Amino acid sequence: MKRSKKKLTMPIGTDLVAGIAWYSRDQWADLRHVVSDPDALEPTYEGWQHVVRRTVPDLINKGMKLVKVPVDLDELVNWCRHQGRVIDADARAQYVVELLRERGASSFERLTARI
Repeated sequence: MKRSKKKLTMPIGTDLVAGIAWYSRDQWADLRHVVSDPDALEPTYEGWQHVVRRTVPDLINKGMKLVKVPVDLDELVNWCRHQGRVIDADARAQYVVELLRERGASSFERLTARI
């Protein structure tokens, strides 16, 4: 996964909640087959989990509130088709935002620095 080296700064007192798309091990290989940007994803589920375990604690320590948003691949594909979008990083991120809007952040598991 290509990551920006930019430093994240958060305004003091921000109550921003961000969703992290959470994929299942069973769907990881299929996800890489349907996306238009497979090189943006880790080749293996284990590699993706490693990136998450390395990145999430840093974001939380910087003040972000993160929730785990489970993504069902079939639902993502249908959503993208209905929206007329290719399945790329922007579409995946927007899908997670939509799920957060529909269900509310409190309906998802909060991530902690220990994942």
